[in-house]
Amino acid sequence: MCVDKNHRFFSYLFFPLVPQQEPLENPVTDVCLSCICEASSGCDASLRCNGDVCGMFRITWAYWADAGKPVQQGETPDAQNAYANCVNEPYCAARTVQGYMRKFGQN
Repeated sequence: MCVDKNHRFFSYLFFPLVPQQEPLENPVTDVCLSCICEASSGCDASLRCNGDVCGMFRITWAYWADAGKPVQQGETPDAQNAYANCVNEPYCAARTVQGYMRKFGQN
């Protein structure tokens, strides 16, 4: 079981502000999402694109596309910088992980 000492901080950071455009049921718990973030980058929100991966979850373009190409408000999935703008922003990056797991997650 993955338990994050900063669970409350992480939950506050990501979940109260995630727009409700996604279905209310998220397949990844906030504790698990926190662990994924911690394992990916130490949850370093200052990380940007480096090679084929971007952001604190180190998301690739293919992963983002498989997740349904979530975008920041006012942007379209086909915009030139939609991928980088989303996955370098913590809330959109978390929605990307949720979208991917919604599509591919298994019990």
